[in-house]
Amino acid sequence: MNILGNMGLATKFVSGYAFNPELNDGHELHAWLEVNLPGAGWVGLDPSLGLLTDHHYIPLAAHAKPALASPVQGTFTGKGDSHLSTDVQIKLVEN
Repeated sequence: MNILGNMGLATKFVSGYAFNPELNDGHELHAWLEVNLPGAGWVGLDPSLGLLTDHHYIPLAAHAKPALASPVQGTFTGKGDSHLSTDVQIKLVEN
């Protein structure tokens, strides 16, 4: 994001899922970036996997500042006990 921003291109950090239809489970949060290219619009880049994003990337949150692109946020005050658990099920729906 910094390199592209220094080149004068708008970027945003995206948090979501990179769906792999070959997996039955194990889908976890993933992150990538999008850059606004003149004439092309927003293009997703996944530097972790060295790929352009496609329809298998499911965005949940995006922001120009990565710290503000968390899909889950929250706070509490006082005494308390909490536990966060998640279960993600992504299925490919074919017509």
